[in-house]
Amino acid sequence: MNCMQAWKVIPINTVVAALDSVRTLVLNFVLEIEAEAPDAGEAALNSNPVPQDKVHQIFNTFISGNVQNLATASTNVRQNATYNDANSELFREILATLTKSGLEALVVEKVTGAVDEMKQARDVPGFKDAYIKFMSILSDHVQVLGPILAPYLPALAALLR
Repeated sequence: MNCMQAWKVIPINTVVAALDSVRTLVLNFVLEIEAEAPDAGEAALNSNPVPQDKVHQIFNTFISGNVQNLATASTNVRQNATYNDANSELFREILATLTKSGLEALVVEKVTGAVDEMKQARDVPGFKDAYIKFMSILSDHVQVLGPILAPYLPALAALLR
């Protein structure tokens, strides 16, 4: 089979928001330059009214997933990176809920082990195996664990993709 036609409907408010975001960023940059050198807009061609060390570029890059390293094609680059793993927060919340649940220690230990295995899984097949083990433990204790862990099940299921 061949795809003959494909399209995506983009709401007008999404386009307006994107343009507004770009407009705001450009305006902030211009205002920063004007604050540094008020006559920069009237400078002669090929002149530097603002010293090059004062004018710099800042790129905020948001990456979803694991990245080994990131570089842009430039010289004198300084990079600061922070890694916010939303999945770690999910697993931390699950473990905290289990700890506060007051359940039998053996059950908490089994579920905690399964949650740790899911957390450590680095790929979808490995996560799927750990998820199946977790769901098996959950089904064995559904009346006790069901109400406690039900709010986290949709987020865990989303990680299977």
